[in-house]
Amino acid sequence: GDPHRGWRRGRAVGRIAWRGGASCGAAPLAPAPPLLHAHQPMADASPSRRQPVEPPPSRWAMPDPDQADDSGLVAIGADLAPGTILAAYRTGLFPMPVRWNRSPGWWSPDPRGIIPLDGLKVSRSLRKACDRSEIRIDTAFDEVIEACADPRRPHGWINKAITEAYRDLHRRGWAHSVETWTDGELVGGLYGIAVG
Repeated sequence: GDPHRGWRRGRAVGRIAWRGGASCGAAPLAPAPPLLHAHQPMADASPSRRQPVEPPPSRWAMPDPDQADDSGLVAIGADLAPGTILAAYRTGLFPMPVRWNRSPGWWSPDPRGIIPLDGLKVSRSLRKACDRSEIRIDTAFDEVIEACADPRRPHGWINKAITEAYRDLHRRGWAHSVETWTDGELVGGLYGIAVG
């Protein structure tokens, strides 16, 4: 099969890009340089405490993030295999479903959501909440991703395919959760990929 099949160039239609027509013609990815990872291999450690397992490379060519439309959509298609998601992150893309298409969308919004810590003002109530809370890493990955994927959340977009893909990446040591616990109860969290 054609490694470029599935990635499509788009024509802007309002703020959403329609991805139909000719293939993008991007070159296959070159082998990625070795990644440095802070975690040392351990025989029976959780995914956060062992060296990540590199999956087979993606069969898809990653498009240039600079091709994003006004909404940040770069391409539609491909799969959610571990190698594809890691290649996308290394390129500056992340997967998110497109409402009107069954294939994953690959996004690179500009600007990204950033919380500048150098100007962070910690209020008294936040300081009290922090004193009552504990931050943990990778102790409840499944619970965090399930809560993030709760369909009752406004503007939720994390579907079963995304959830399963990130669980696979967590088992391989690439996806991690950061959790907030209060009185032994999970009260918040986020998940992401550590690619170096």
